[in-house]
Amino acid sequence: MSKLGFILEEIIHAYVKSISPKIIAIREHEIRKLTDNSMNGVDHWFIYQGKHVFIQDKWTESNVGQQEMAQFVNCVSRIVKKENIQKYNLCLATKSKPSTNALKLLIDSGAKIIQADNQSILASRCSIEVSNYFSLPLGHYDPLPVGHYIELLETIKKKLTPEENKIFISSISDYPPLFDMYSFTSKLDLRK
Repeated sequence: MSKLGFILEEIIHAYVKSISPKIIAIREHEIRKLTDNSMNGVDHWFIYQGKHVFIQDKWTESNVGQQEMAQFVNCVSRIVKKENIQKYNLCLATKSKPSTNALKLLIDSGAKIIQADNQSILASRCSIEVSNYFSLPLGHYDPLPVGHYIELLETIKKKLTPEENKIFISSISDYPPLFDMYSFTSKLDLRK
């Protein structure tokens, strides 16, 4: 996964968790632990009152391919069957359009396609989709303690080039808690 892809996952996770502390949020590595190691096509699994949302995020310049989307749809199908899930929604969060064949596959599986060329906007659209599906209002609950923000931002900063750092700053500028903490940690010497 690219550095900017990792950042997108973190932002989507934070945005959706900010809707309600009652949403159960499971990430890709946790999904594999709960199911099996071959379940690597789902980045986010959100659960609230018997409803489930599965999200695959892609931050790439090239079109999202059919093989990647087939893996996503297949993993969701396997999870749904194994866990006997009745109510669920699939979403692709992406910077670029899916290929023609990937789009057909996603439409046939009932997936929502959320697209934006700004990570903050993309994450915001994901949180709106999740809140609508769960019938929850978008709130201002902030799930991450300050220590987690600092740890996350230190990790991100160490991995970014100056150009990637500019892109990241523009991507989080619409999410005040993360942007404010990033501005604060920028004043710290994190290379120690």
